[in-house]
Amino acid sequence: MALTKLNNQSLNAVTSAGIPMPSGAFIRQYSGVTSTPVARSGNTDTLLTISNVVVNPGENVFFAYHISDHNGSSTNPHSAVRVEYTNNSTNVTKSIGHSAWGLGISDTKSDNWQLLTGFLNLTNYHTSPWTDSGTFTVVVKIRGNTNSGYFGGEGSGTKTEYTLAMASLMIAAA
Repeated sequence: MALTKLNNQSLNAVTSAGIPMPSGAFIRQYSGVTSTPVARSGNTDTLLTISNVVVNPGENVFFAYHISDHNGSSTNPHSAVRVEYTNNSTNVTKSIGHSAWGLGISDTKSDNWQLLTGFLNLTNYHTSPWTDSGTFTVVVKIRGNTNSGYFGGEGSGTKTEYTLAMASLMIAAA
């Protein structure tokens, strides 16, 4: 399956011919989407899992996410995304960023809704960056400061076309 075109050739044709990919070019992409909304618990909860992510030595890992956040209480909705990855061979799990609030707190000062979006280079992240190569299972976690409402769903827990929770990992050539 061709991921992109380079000089009007499929990516597979380019890499199998031994033509080097330009530095920074995305060479693989992995995605996940929640199938059901995740209730805000006040703790760090699993939002979605992306399996069989391959990272070779020297490659960079980029992370993009788009998560609706409906806070059911009247307080400002502190929320944070956290990325954990487990090496499928060694079963060692590591986290990117802060141990509790992951990639940082989002707080839009809205009483009910916010949209969490981001695009980060996890290999160059300033706190606990992605440093490993191999095949991984990646777990995207979410944390809120209240136990009322949903990530990826309406306040009632109903999933709709505008309450998405999805994430992608893009692997780039070194």
